[in-house]
Amino acid sequence: MRPRPLTQESTPGYLLRVAMANGLSSIPALFRACCDWGSLFPFEALRKLLGLEDEEVLQLFGPLPSRWGKNELPEELSVQDFIHSYRRWCPLCLSKQAYQQGYWDLKLVTLCTLHQVWLQDRCPQCGAKQGWNGSSLLYCTCGYCFSDGSAEPAGDLPFGLTRALLPESIPTAGPDVGLPAGTQLSRIQWQRLVCQLGQFSRGTQPSRPGQLARLDDLGTARAIIENAAAIFHEWPTRFVRLLEDIQAAAGPSISLKTSFGVLYRLLYVELDHPAYQFLRDCFEDHLKTNWWGVVCRRNRRLKPSTLEKQARMTKKQACQATGIRLSVLQHLAQQELLPIQDVPLPSGRKAQTFRQADVAAAAEVVQGAGNLSELALQANIAERRIRDLVKLGVLKPIICRAGGSSWLFSADDFRQMLVPTDVLETGDRPMVALASLLKSGRLAREEGGAFIAAILAREVSGFSESGGMAPVGQVILGQDEVACWRKNWRQQHGAPLSIPEAAIELGLKQEVVYHLIRRGLLEAQHASTGWKVDQQALLDFREKYVALTELAREKRTSPRHLMSFIAAPPVSGPEVDGGRQYFFWRSDVMACHAVSR
Repeated sequence: MRPRPLTQESTPGYLLRVAMANGLSSIPALFRACCDWGSLFPFEALRKLLGLEDEEVLQLFGPLPSRWGKNELPEELSVQDFIHSYRRWCPLCLSKQAYQQGYWDLKLVTLCTLHQVWLQDRCPQCGAKQGWNGSSLLYCTCGYCFSDGSAEPAGDLPFGLTRALLPESIPTAGPDVGLPAGTQLSRIQWQRLVCQLGQFSRGTQPSRPGQLARLDDLGTARAIIENAAAIFHEWPTRFVRLLEDIQAAAGPSISLKTSFGVLYRLLYVELDHPAYQFLRDCFEDHLKTNWWGVVCRRNRRLKPSTLEKQARMTKKQACQATGIRLSVLQHLAQQELLPIQDVPLPSGRKAQTFRQADVAAAAEVVQGAGNLSELALQANIAERRIRDLVKLGVLKPIICRAGGSSWLFSADDFRQMLVPTDVLETGDRPMVALASLLKSGRLAREEGGAFIAAILAREVSGFSESGGMAPVGQVILGQDEVACWRKNWRQQHGAPLSIPEAAIELGLKQEVVYHLIRRGLLEAQHASTGWKVDQQALLDFREKYVALTELAREKRTSPRHLMSFIAAPPVSGPEVDGGRQYFFWRSDVMACHAVSR
């Protein structure tokens, strides 16, 4: 009795159907029956008995059992690519036709491409695997019918990848999903690629490359398909993530083999065929932007363009390419202005590399830059005044190490120290050069920095002999404008005054102010540069005391004439304590109306 016509049926499945059609219980029983036909191979004897044509034989899929003889395998597949001891099935297919699809015997085929459901290899009722020595394709020994089982839907990603593994003659349904665009791979090349890359997933990788054990197990093969489909989805995003995970897990290293481990050997040894060049291209593109070391010419497996166009460089290469001094480069890295990658070496030392883009940006920043001495020389002021401007935030150096001598100012800072000036006109107007004003000590430390900042901000007009741009230290200023600025600034900031400045503020002579300080009428503090009077002390003195000369000016009379009309006693004066001027308690004078009208 001859079974129904062949349609890509597996060889063991077809032999089992022939055995059952002829009343035999198993494939071995069919083998013994065919051996009675003399010297012919058992399969040739079976073919003669059934009258199979060559076209019908070609519709069989998969290898014959070894003792049945030899046969040609489709598309360069090998015997190792097939399952031999157990079988897989699709319940939906078996419910329509009770025969074994040929492509179900491939180790990497884990789903039905017609119904897009996962295959099964165990009885849902008893959990037993189904071998080829049974007497039925539909029933387990426990009596369960495989066509009655439910099927688990498979996702689009593994479905699209499975289609790439099968001959075009096998019917499939649905879209082609999850394959990288622009690749030209044969079916056997796809199978090898899936088997190798499917061993990788986020956070895990094999201990060594090569053929995976127990691939005939459906659970193992399904994990391989799902991993590979995930890597190929949204190409090359998922593959790049895999590279990043492997690189991060390995830690910094100057060795590509150490950082990427098994995957590196897989790309350049196991999958060295030109058809897999798209994988290596993606890997090398990743190196150009994410590799923390320098790709050397000893990496001969990489393309020449990758060696020439790499993203990172050493300190020596960075200095040679940009002209930046090594010390400046190190200071930029220490202050995190230039990102640096430290890679530990086996010797215990560290190799430092920079991204070329970061080095190029740093070169633009330091172009035309100079140190503290150079900036002070151009500005024609002392270095301590430059530090005052930095403290005030007027200058923002690229490198500024607190307590150290390493300073680097940008070209913008150098340009800022040149200010526009008007042409100096000769006349009676008193003028003073800023450099002389700073050297004379008339400006305190904070006051001097604030005054230079005011000139740079054009709050105070500057002059020079020829006009135009001039270094800030060579600017000539009007003394009246300087005095006005200093008065306003000191009032706003409460800055202490020197004795000459306090005398001007009170309208008194300096010796009179000294006498008031000695008598304790005017509070003052002794500093390294002399006596200093706070603004508050001046206010307190004016509220408490009043000079005879001030009262005389208000009455428009002479102090001597006014003295005879004041009933209140003076607190200081020529006849009291030897002072040059008379002073009274302001409260006494105002309370008793001591001045006669």
